[in-house]
Amino acid sequence: MAGKRRAAAPTTGYVRAREAFGCEYEGELITVAAGEIIPEGHPVTKGREALFEPVTHFGRWDKPEEKVEPEVEPEVEVEQATAAPGEKRGEK
Repeated sequence: MAGKRRAAAPTTGYVRAREAFGCEYEGELITVAAGEIIPEGHPVTKGREALFEPVTHFGRWDKPEEKVEPEVEPEVEVEQATAAPGEKRGEK
């Protein structure tokens, strides 16, 4: 359709490497693997924008999980198994 623009995909703040490449980062030679996800604006992406694509979702895992609070069991008083120093067991 002429004249209509496609809506921009929502961004996640991350970019994905389209292909593997090597570069220098903080004085060290590193390799960025194809598909590796890097925060948008990271120094590794500067001047290499063509090597990255925006990440719009992370698949089925990008929905926040419901936080389930563990069930707390009531505290039960437990009898001491051995006598303390100077204490005799079985006396009432």
